[in-house]
Amino acid sequence: MKPWRTLNALIGSAKGDKFVKAVHGLIFGDLLNRANVELLKISSRYRLSHTENLEIQVIDRQQNHTVRSSKNLSGGESFIISLALALGLSCISSRKISAPALFLDEGFGSMDYAEQALNALAALKSRKLIGLISHLEIIRQKVEFR
Repeated sequence: MKPWRTLNALIGSAKGDKFVKAVHGLIFGDLLNRANVELLKISSRYRLSHTENLEIQVIDRQQNHTVRSSKNLSGGESFIISLALALGLSCISSRKISAPALFLDEGFGSMDYAEQALNALAALKSRKLIGLISHLEIIRQKVEFR
């Protein structure tokens, strides 16, 4: 009976739920680490972490390191967090397969971080083809089309 208790303590039920949760936590942690590298290029204000239940939390460095749920972000904040996550995911996925392109629906309309986001995308230009969908003339003027 002791081996079964030990096994249950390590991996959980027969489905391996504890083990699966641990693996998901490692993969998700890696994604957030990569997203944080990209996020720092856009804005040093935010850092991402996650709860035990793998929900994204946003740490606001300008607000005394206040921890906020990703559900309570403004439109502009949501966009830069989503952009950082997309770029982080792109880094992870390109380890095993070639991911030479990234397509984004810009979302810059309500955002104070447009310049930083565009600079981060410009830095990627040497590594990836960037497809950007935008209805704003100022964005079209700043992005070089080829």
